[in-house]
Amino acid sequence: MPDEPTPNGGGRTPGGPAREPDAGVGATPAPGDDDLYHWHAPSSPPFPGAEGTQGAQGTPPAGTPYWPYQTPQGPYGQAQGTPPAGTPYWPYQTPQGPYGQAQGPYGPPPPPPYPWSFPPPPPPRAPRSPEERRRRTRRGLAFAGVLILAVGAGIGIGASIAPTSPSAVAASLVNRAISQVTHAGTYHYVERSTAFGAPDNIAGDAAPNGGRQVILQHCNGGTAFFHLRLVHDVVYFKGTRVAVVDQLGVPTARAASVTGKWVKVVKGEKLYRGFADGITTSSNISQLRTALIPTSSRTLPGSSPPTTEVLGALFRTSTHHRTVGTASLLLDTSSGLPRVLRGTATSASGSHYTLAWTFGKYGEKVHVAAPPTAVPYASLHATPPAKSTCG
Repeated sequence: MPDEPTPNGGGRTPGGPAREPDAGVGATPAPGDDDLYHWHAPSSPPFPGAEGTQGAQGTPPAGTPYWPYQTPQGPYGQAQGTPPAGTPYWPYQTPQGPYGQAQGPYGPPPPPPYPWSFPPPPPPRAPRSPEERRRRTRRGLAFAGVLILAVGAGIGIGASIAPTSPSAVAASLVNRAISQVTHAGTYHYVERSTAFGAPDNIAGDAAPNGGRQVILQHCNGGTAFFHLRLVHDVVYFKGTRVAVVDQLGVPTARAASVTGKWVKVVKGEKLYRGFADGITTSSNISQLRTALIPTSSRTLPGSSPPTTEVLGALFRTSTHHRTVGTASLLLDTSSGLPRVLRGTATSASGSHYTLAWTFGKYGEKVHVAAPPTAVPYASLHATPPAKSTCG
C-alpha cells in the first residue's frame, strides 16, 4: 500500500484529521522531524535492491512479489514475456496484460461442445400412434366447438343489444307463434271470411302428418260444401253437387252419381297438392305469414291472461308490393301461441274483405280415419278445373 498516516498514541484515527503534536502550538519541529508522518520521504523500495531507482525500469528479481496494482506501463516497464514460474497471475488480467497475450485467469476457453456454431437439431419424432392421432383430433374438435360457442355467444349478445325496428320485433313475434304452434303438434281452428259479401269459411283440426277440414264456399253455381281428410298421404274428398263440379271437375251430367261419396286423390294427381296444402299443422299455420304483414306490436294493458298484439296489414299486392288493409293478431304473452287474427281490407274496385281466424285446443289428440270405401279419382275420368269459381 502507499504511505498513509497511521494511528499512534496521540488519538488519531485512520483517514481522520491530523492533530498537532503535544509540544504545543507554534513549537519548532526538531531537525529531521519536519515531516512527522514521512509523507515527503521517499517510499520504501518495493523489493530489495530497488533502492535509488526512479521508475524501477527493468524486471524485478526472481521470487519478488509483483506490485499488486501493476499496469502495462508500471514501474517495471512493458513487462514483456511471461512471469516466472509459480508467480500468481494478476487477478484481473486481461488478454493484453503486462505479460503479453495472457489468456485470462482461468486459461484458454474450453472447446465448443459441437463442431458447428449452433446446437444440432433434435432427433426426428417417432410416428404418432393411431390412438394419439385420435386424441389430438378430439382435442382439436373440442377447441373448435368451444370457439364456435364463444363466437356464437358473442353474436347472440351483440344481437340482443343491437337496436331493432318495430316491424322486426313484430315479425319475430309472428315467427315465434308459428314455431310454438308447430311444437304443440295439434290444434283446432275456425277461419271465417267474406269476399264481395259471400262467405268462405273453413273449420279444421290439424296434426303433424294429417288432419281434416270442413269448407263452405259461395260459387257461381251456388253454395259448395265439402269435407277433406288427409290420412297417410292420401286425400279423401266428399261434397255437394256444386262442390263436385267446381272442385273435382266432374261434368254436371254425372255430378249426381258422385255427390255425397268419398273420392280418393293420391300423390301425383293434379288435385292432390291443392287439397293437401293447408291441412297439416305446419302447412296451415305457415299461412300466417301471408295473412298478416306485421309492422308493430304492443302489450295490451289489463288483459287477462296477458296478451300481446301484433299490428299490421292484411295483404301485400303482388305488383307494387303495397300493403292493403289492417290486421291484428292476439298472442298469449307467456306461451306465444296465437288466439285470433282479425283483419279488414278494401280493394281498389271497392270490394270489401273481412277475416276472423281463431285458434285453440293446442296439443289435444286429433284422430282422423280413412273412410271405409272411396272411389278412385282416376276412375271418374274428370278433368280438374283450371280455376275455381268459388270464393
